[in-house]
Amino acid sequence: MPNDFTSLTSIFSKIISTIKGGSPEGILLLLVIFFIALVILLSLFKLITGLRKGKTGLESVAVANTRKILINLSSVRTYLDRFVQKSTDPAKLRELRNRLNTINSEVIKIDLAKFNKKATSLEEWNAGEKALLDSSEKLAIELERQSIGVLEIDTIERSIDAVSNAVLNRVPVTPELNALYRKISKKERPEVKIPDAISSEMNLYLNALLTKYANFSPEVLHTGDYPPEVKWEYSPGNKSITATLSNSRGISLVFETRWQESDDLAELVQKEAASVNKNHYKCLCLVNTSWDRDSINFAQRFSYPKLALFLRELKGGLYYNKMNDAAMHYEFWFSTELKKETLNELALRYISEHEYVTPADLAKALGMKEKGAHSLLSKLEKKGAVTNVSLKSDKTRKYTKAKKKE
Repeated sequence: MPNDFTSLTSIFSKIISTIKGGSPEGILLLLVIFFIALVILLSLFKLITGLRKGKTGLESVAVANTRKILINLSSVRTYLDRFVQKSTDPAKLRELRNRLNTINSEVIKIDLAKFNKKATSLEEWNAGEKALLDSSEKLAIELERQSIGVLEIDTIERSIDAVSNAVLNRVPVTPELNALYRKISKKERPEVKIPDAISSEMNLYLNALLTKYANFSPEVLHTGDYPPEVKWEYSPGNKSITATLSNSRGISLVFETRWQESDDLAELVQKEAASVNKNHYKCLCLVNTSWDRDSINFAQRFSYPKLALFLRELKGGLYYNKMNDAAMHYEFWFSTELKKETLNELALRYISEHEYVTPADLAKALGMKEKGAHSLLSKLEKKGAVTNVSLKSDKTRKYTKAKKKE
C-alpha cells in the first residue's frame, strides 16, 4: 500500500507540473482530465436518478416477487429454529437451516446475471418466477403443517431442494424482456380518457378517498386478525387509487378504485376475482357516471370468497351485495363519508350497551378473531377504559365499561 500511494503521488505531481508549464501538452492533459471528470459526474447523476426512481417494469415485478419469497423463507426459518430447539438430534435440522440461509442470501442478492439460463420469452420468465414463488410457499405451508403434527425431515429436505432448484433456474430480466413487458402492459392498460366535466367529478371523488385514507385505516384484516403491527399504504394512479393493509406474514387487504366503462362487466369482474392472490382479499370499486340496471343487479348479487365488488356512480349511488358481510363491512372505504369510529370507539360503544361482554362477544360484534378481541380488551383495560369484572371461578373473562372517576 505505501508503494502504491507513493507512485500515485508522483503521478499527480508530474501532472500538476506539466499543467503549470503552460505547454500544449499540459493544456491537452487538462482538457482530458476535465472530460473524464464530466463523464464520472454524468454517470453518478444517472445512477442517483435511477435509485430515486427505483426499479420499473419487469424489474419491479421481480422485486415484489422477491419480497413475497423472503416472507415465506422467514416463516420457514422460524419453524426450523423451533424444530432445532425441540429435537434431541438436531444435526440434520441444523444442516437444513444452513441450506435455507444460503438460499435466502441468494434470493436477497437478486444477482440473476450470474445464472447461465436466459429467458427467451415472457412466458419462460413468468414460469421461473412462479416456480420459485410456489415452491417457497409450499415449503412454508409444509413446515406449518409439521409444526402441529409429526416431524418429517425427508419431506422438508425435498421441499428445500425444490426451492433451491427454483432459485438456480430463476432467469434474469433483460432489457429486451423489460421492453416487451412495457409494450404489452401499455396495450393492456391504455390511458384512461374521460371528458373534462366528468374528469373533474372523478377527481373530487378520488380526492375524498385520499383524504379518508390519510386520516383512517382498517384495523382488522379480512381474516379477523388484529395484528400488533400492520402496514397501511395508499397511492393514486391514472384515474384510480389503490390502498393496501398488510402484515409481516404476507396477508393483505387491498382496496382498488378506478374508472371503468360499463361494457363486459361480468367478464371483467370474474377475471379480477381469479387474479386475487392467496391470503389476499380485494375490494374493487368501479366508477362510472351511471350504471345500467343489469350491471347494478350483477353487483348486488355478486359473491366471491376473495373479492367484494362495488359500483360507484358519480351522481352519488354506491351498489354492492348487502347480503355479503365483507362488502357491508368495507363499504365505508368507498363512500364519501369522511368520519369513522375507531376500533376502540366501536368496542367501547358495544361494551357500554351491554351489562358485560366476553372476548367472544366482542369478536363476533366487530368481525374479529377471539384472540384479537382478547388483545383489544387487554389494551383498553390498561388504559382504564374497561374493567375486568370476572370472578376467579369464571372460565371466561368479562368486561364492563369503566366508570368515570369523580
